[in-house]
Amino acid sequence: TLHGIQVDKKNIDHIYESCTRIIKNYHINDQSVVFLRTMDDAIKYSQYLTTIGIKASPIVSSMSDEERDIILKAFRLRTKDSPKVLVTVDVLSVGFDAPQLRAVIMPYGTGSVSMYLQRIGRGLRTFQDKRTCHVYIGGKDPKVEAERWEETNRKAMNAGKRSNDIIEDIELNAGLMTETERKDTIAQIKLYK
Repeated sequence: TLHGIQVDKKNIDHIYESCTRIIKNYHINDQSVVFLRTMDDAIKYSQYLTTIGIKASPIVSSMSDEERDIILKAFRLRTKDSPKVLVTVDVLSVGFDAPQLRAVIMPYGTGSVSMYLQRIGRGLRTFQDKRTCHVYIGGKDPKVEAERWEETNRKAMNAGKRSNDIIEDIELNAGLMTETERKDTIAQIKLYK
């Protein structure tokens, strides 16, 4: 589920407050990833979360591979001491697999459709009893507008005809979307593949 969030991108305290509100109100029992702009912000925010009782850990490029691996292994195994929230800049954008993720929080736009898709892809893995992953974005990404994609997603999910290929499904259900929605959706799927 895609959610647009209002943030003052020039005020890091407001970013922290917005992300914290989302985690506390909707994902306190879930595992989440927060993407921030700088390593310093990621470290400070994870420390802040820990001080208010939410287990969090930064995952940044300045950490040793061994240190990151220990944290990520604990996160995947969901041990009692593992973090509930990982805070990063770009380290977890690709190659990170934790299918139990239920929330991906990006208070800033990425400036790149492929980076956006890589980041949300961290939460789109299937997992036992997982029905949805919530994606929170606080910036308009190129050609990604929350309301438009939510509507397109609803249309695609309500499509009646199914095949083994998502692009074929869109073609089979051509009357459900506008031509622009259809073309944009197919372009995004091809880019993601």
